[in-house]
Amino acid sequence: MYSLQDFKLDFEKCHGYLSIIVCSIGVIFNIFNIIVLTRKSMATPTNRILTGLAVSDILTMLSYVPFAWHFYCQYTSTSVDKSKERFTDTSYSWINFLMFHAHFTVTTHTTSIWLGVLLAVFRYQYIKKASTKGKMVNANLKATFAVALTYVFATILAIPNYLSIKIAKTNSTNETFYGLENGESLGKATLVNFWIHALFIKLIPCGLMLFFGTLLLVSIRKTQLKGTQMQKEGSNRSLALRNRIRDHSRTTKMLVLVIILFLMTELPQGVLTLICGINSKYFKSVYEPLGDLFDLLALINNSINFLLYCLMSKAFREAFVCIIFPRQTHSPQLQLHRYMSVDGNTCTNGNGAMCIVRTYIPLNRV
Repeated sequence: MYSLQDFKLDFEKCHGYLSIIVCSIGVIFNIFNIIVLTRKSMATPTNRILTGLAVSDILTMLSYVPFAWHFYCQYTSTSVDKSKERFTDTSYSWINFLMFHAHFTVTTHTTSIWLGVLLAVFRYQYIKKASTKGKMVNANLKATFAVALTYVFATILAIPNYLSIKIAKTNSTNETFYGLENGESLGKATLVNFWIHALFIKLIPCGLMLFFGTLLLVSIRKTQLKGTQMQKEGSNRSLALRNRIRDHSRTTKMLVLVIILFLMTELPQGVLTLICGINSKYFKSVYEPLGDLFDLLALINNSINFLLYCLMSKAFREAFVCIIFPRQTHSPQLQLHRYMSVDGNTCTNGNGAMCIVRTYIPLNRV
């Protein structure tokens, strides 16, 4: 019978190559995200948070590439128990890198997860203020400060992880092998690290994203009903307002999809981590064989936001086109128009002039 251990051994053979491909594409996509989202014309609280998310995702993937290449693609051990030998090495430098990678990626990935929570909270606050005709004061500054605070918070959460891993040395025949030790010999730090990982890195942020994501879905429904009512009125004023409502609704849907992808990736792992904490036998039999699959899913989630923004954000698409084709501004086939950032600010080409982009689509449609 095909077991999870068999799946683990089979998946390890391709995991390194798949991870490098995903990370390479993901780094390029996230660089595009940063270039577009950091333009002055795109300066909004939501875009500040998305920029912070892109940075943390890039850092995670940059560390994962050499890790995957050395410990998976170049792995040539002939040992039958490959799972025991994979993360040992005769090179002390590579094991030092392995420990750095373990600490660094936990920190950056934790940052990404909590930025997902921050994204949901800020979007909900924006919609709540907009529904009461209020305005968030110094919203961009607050978003930037919140992103910086999230990075600090994630680093603090990872401190038990820093304390729960150390390098161990073993002698085998004529060679000395180095590896990482993470277990009961390291005392309470390992236990604290486990529960922080299960609760504060997985389950609690997933619960918060689920809660605020639900509130955003409710707001989308209310917005759609409001737009339908405006359509019935049929005045020119209501037409402009309907277009704005449609833009905000589309942006909210995009952010809800980002949250859903986070939940699909992190929630199953969080639940499984909690089960392993209750009954440790599932760690070796279930969690560990699925570890590489969880890693790959997280890397894919880190990589696809660019495609998501292009598909669902008209402002992002047109800003990206302005960057790629900055000089194509005089063709008679081009249509001059303003476009809106995800929070409703007029966007220009960065030089103070309105962007001219190739489009054959009415302004109120995508």
